Amino acid sequence: MNKLLIISAQGQNSFKPEQLGRLTHCADTHFLSCLTPMTADEFVRQTAGYAFLAFTRRAVHDLDRNIIGRLPHLQGVSVYATGYEWIDVAALNSRDIAFWRIEDYCTEAVAEHALGMLLTMIRRIHLSHDRSRKLIDASVSLRGTQLSGKTIAILGYGRIGRRFERILTGFDTRVLKYDPAVPDADAPDRDTLLRIADAVVLCANHIRGAPPIIGAPQLQLMKHGALLINPSRANLVDHFAVIAAIGARTLAGYAIDDTLPILQEHLHQLEPGRILQTAHTAWYSEEALEKGTATWVDNICRMVTSH
Repeated sequence: MNKLLIISAQGQNSFKPEQLGRLTHCADTHFLSCLTPMTADEFVRQTAGYAFLAFTRRAVHDLDRNIIGRLPHLQGVSVYATGYEWIDVAALNSRDIAFWRIEDYCTEAVAEHALGMLLTMIRRIHLSHDRSRKLIDASVSLRGTQLSGKTIAILGYGRIGRRFERILTGFDTRVLKYDPAVPDADAPDRDTLLRIADAVVLCANHIRGAPPIIGAPQLQLMKHGALLINPSRANLVDHFAVIAAIGARTLAGYAIDDTLPILQEHLHQLEPGRILQTAHTAWYSEEALEKGTATWVDNICRMVTSH
């Protein structure tokens, strides 16, 4: 039987008994628990000799051409993820290595989280919480604004962007969207959209190796006092430019579903509450975990049995 290694946070405890039965039936299956990304050398050492690999992003920060080239027996990769810019798919294709991902498992969770980030920044909920814990003093204003009546721009109009738009319908907002892959003749161009939006919400994919879609030029176009909300990928944004724009008080705030060293290093230079980081938890709901794990098991079994 082909050898399969599955790397997840809890190893085999990540799966229900029925799922474990399927996984061990389809291959010579081994499990590895991993809570933090391995170095390239560690990953190669753990995975060498396996024909099939299935892993979450906890396993490795970037599956690049170098790592792939050091795994001569590899025939297939299945990731517990929708976004895959951290996988060098071109390198996999060049060796005819199968690649499987989960196309949709956390759309609802991420769209709801994006709304939570937006409401938190607009109503300054995080600062109210900090005040109640005596982490900030009375000189920090807790005064927010209302979402009602605001113009919200969505950059990226795939599953998450569309779901986020539907959620916003109950808030009496004007919603504009931009996605070059989904042209809309009645929608404003991207630059116009940036100029008029009170908040810009990124629901876009990140293409491997592509530059940020929001950098200094785009931030300069944005409406004075606007918010930037990023429930997607950190690489979509030039964070040096964001820090500069917040410091100059042209950008009112930035929320990102991640925890970034560059932001941590500069927090002391900025007013409290201008940056919100949610530690890559947008997807993390019970429902998404249930659906994602079930789909991942299906993908793994299909990957192995199709070779």
